[in-house]
Amino acid sequence: MKNAKDKHEKMNPKCIKVRRQKKEDKKMNLKRRYLSVIPLFLLLIVIFSKIPLYSDIYSTVYGKVLDDKTEKGIKGVEVKIFSGITSKSTITDEKGEFNFYEVKPGELKFTFFPPPPYAVPLANDFYDVSKVERGKNLHIIKRLKCGGSLKGRIYDKNSNDIIEIYQVGLLFNYPFRTEVKNNGEYSIEQIKPGIHTLIIKTNGYGPREIENFEIKECEVKEFNFEFDYNSNTKVIGKISCEDSGIPITNFRVFLESKEMELTSLTYSNENGNFIFRDVIPGHYEIIMGGYIKIDPTTQREFKRFKKNFEVFNGKTSIVNLDVKCPIEKYE
Repeated sequence: MKNAKDKHEKMNPKCIKVRRQKKEDKKMNLKRRYLSVIPLFLLLIVIFSKIPLYSDIYSTVYGKVLDDKTEKGIKGVEVKIFSGITSKSTITDEKGEFNFYEVKPGELKFTFFPPPPYAVPLANDFYDVSKVERGKNLHIIKRLKCGGSLKGRIYDKNSNDIIEIYQVGLLFNYPFRTEVKNNGEYSIEQIKPGIHTLIIKTNGYGPREIENFEIKECEVKEFNFEFDYNSNTKVIGKISCEDSGIPITNFRVFLESKEMELTSLTYSNENGNFIFRDVIPGHYEIIMGGYIKIDPTTQREFKRFKKNFEVFNGKTSIVNLDVKCPIEKYE
């Protein structure tokens, strides 16, 4: 009976029409559903097209540090990059290669600090500068030269004793400063080939310099400095309060050369006296500074006292400073 009924419905035109209508309605509903999704899909495409991809924002900076002569990679070079106020650093691998990831576009400064014997950058050419473009990687090749070296000894010619040194280094070229050993010897390494000036700033003696000498690749130069404790060419003086005459004790006093643009240092003793021995003739300035109270409470003002004079060969120059008291040290 059921089969006969089904057969009747299939043959019945009215049933056939109903079935066809149901199929059409189903297709239309499905079409409407798809059409309702298309605007949302198009909107998402527009939105995401406005957002830059990760690779469009950041760049990769990669490169290699090579020996200037052999073209071989240098291992162990510290590479630093500076972008605005941020910085990153890395060390070159066995092949001398380095990589920085997620670098923003803009001006980029590089510094390279190699191991010995390669030259360290000077203060006047400390940075290499490049520009990172948006979404583009940057490739850097840096070639380094073998650095030169300086060595020597600083001593008093009468006793062969060492003297106290305030500073030994290359003029205007940080980081080339060094300490003097207990035997008076000094050494400065990894110096970039070129023209340099060596400066000696002493404690209690006049300053010294060797101007405009050349350092070549891998070259070692030796400069010894001999001072004379008994030299008659010296500067002596006293620091005291201008009103009371009370001596100013244990204050730093600087002797500045006008010709060499160098300074030496000493301290006033318990009587306010100071001395600089074995001073090269020329024009100088004695400088001493400290904090002066400007009201009875806590306000202070830094005050510098100085006096110009000339040193003559074989002569003792006497330079006294009268300062406003009370004065406090700035050390």
